[in-house]
Amino acid sequence: MSAYIDYARLLIEVGLTRLGIRVRDEHGGMSTEAAVLTGVLVAIAVAAGVILIAKMRSNAEAIPDTVTPPGN
Repeated sequence: MSAYIDYARLLIEVGLTRLGIRVRDEHGGMSTEAAVLTGVLVAIAVAAGVILIAKMRSNAEAIPDTVTPPGN
């Protein structure tokens, strides 16, 4: 599992670098731009997850409890 997280971090860092956003400063820590962008992306992902869960729950509640057999 840790390898997947490291790979995802690497992909994000490479993508941000290609966009011209410095991911690391001189000391090796994350730059402010990268931290803000990461926070925005996490907020979008959380919002999408909440919307999907709400939609799944509403669809599950719309399933009828009883089903009439065909031909009745």
